[in-house]
Amino acid sequence: MDLKPFEPRRLIGQDRAWAQIARLYPGGDGPAGVIFYGPDGVGKRTAAMVLAKILLSGQALRAEQTQVLVPDEAAEGAHMARIIEQAAHPDMLYLQKLADKTEFTIDVVRRIGPFFAKTGSFSKRRIVIVDRAEMLNREASNALLKRLEEPPRGGMMILIARSLGSLLPTVLSRCAKVPFATLSPADFGAWCEASGQQELAALGPAAGYSPGQALGLSDGKVLGWLE
Repeated sequence: MDLKPFEPRRLIGQDRAWAQIARLYPGGDGPAGVIFYGPDGVGKRTAAMVLAKILLSGQALRAEQTQVLVPDEAAEGAHMARIIEQAAHPDMLYLQKLADKTEFTIDVVRRIGPFFAKTGSFSKRRIVIVDRAEMLNREASNALLKRLEEPPRGGMMILIARSLGSLLPTVLSRCAKVPFATLSPADFGAWCEASGQQELAALGPAAGYSPGQALGLSDGKVLGWLE
């Protein structure tokens, strides 16, 4: 799996979503399942990585802490941030559909069981991130539901989806839900400035003020790591 670091390492324009996340996990404890849903390219995956970094670091969750890598952070924390960005932290499992498949199949979801069966390497937590959960087929959805119904101590799943409509009602009933909105023109401009890609500002209207969509339009590629 070729995952490249995303830029910027900060969640921009999603204050309401992050405030809800902070309320869900006061002191780091909260639901074993949560769904981040909303348009492509607006920060759902960034938020998942920020939350994973905070929880796996044993830090207190604060509404103002929306960066995965803080420049002046201690070396140990910075190292953890980098391995989380690369989906290489041993206590975090990042899942996406296989490149040669048109849907999320059960063979990918089956990786959750052995992962949850392990003892955490650096944290009491084990976090699974399921990206593009709306692409789960029924068999994979049922397998995921079983894990949501019987989460191990310290186990947690973050589902990332475009919308809730394509997910099984039984999956929805087991998870907290956090909506992510389209960025405002001002927030989109702030993202362009923070990422050092001011030239993308002109693509705002065509991209629906979605940073991920703007990146896709700028180079003709499918949405990358920032979503």
